[in-house]
Amino acid sequence: MKVSIIIPSNLSPRKNQATDLKRKLIRAVQSALNQDYEDIEVIVVAAGCEKTLELMGIVDLSDDKRYKDLYIPKQPLFSGNVRNAGIEAATGDIICYLDADDYLGTDHVSTIVKHFTGQWVWFNDLTLQKDQFVERECSLKLGHCGTSNIAHLRSLPARWLSENRYGYDDWNFIQELKKLSPDGVKIETPSYVVCHIPFKNGYDV
Repeated sequence: MKVSIIIPSNLSPRKNQATDLKRKLIRAVQSALNQDYEDIEVIVVAAGCEKTLELMGIVDLSDDKRYKDLYIPKQPLFSGNVRNAGIEAATGDIICYLDADDYLGTDHVSTIVKHFTGQWVWFNDLTLQKDQFVERECSLKLGHCGTSNIAHLRSLPARWLSENRYGYDDWNFIQELKKLSPDGVKIETPSYVVCHIPFKNGYDV
């Protein structure tokens, strides 16, 4: 099965954002391309920030057929239109997401594919605390399951709301998945490393 990894990118300054976004975007893309599962594509959706496309010129991706970048007009903050554009451009059987300030371990995608059942799955993630990875429990409750904690079939017609409040965009999408397919399964934790948790100290790495 082919897997599409969608990375929304917005380098515009905003409150409570992670630091050093340019470096972290490159880190995110490189971690996505460095999977031990070969049948992938990585889609960076640049929302109104041409700098994203310029920035990726630092890393030579011209010969990597797995990588594509997509520019769309600037969207309202936390607009689901960014991820929706990635879904429409995707060609994979399974879609997963990567925030531009986080990164993946090499076995992230292979773990998802190995345990994927039904039409969508959800999972815990990891945080880096004092140079140690700590598993963070995820549950299907508001504020306890986010974009990084789900993967779904591209064939599901679920879409993100065009405008939303922080935290509710993930929740509304998960509710849409549950309506379309109530058989969501929690799987073994893949290696998704959360590097920025707003309003908490020590997570901006």
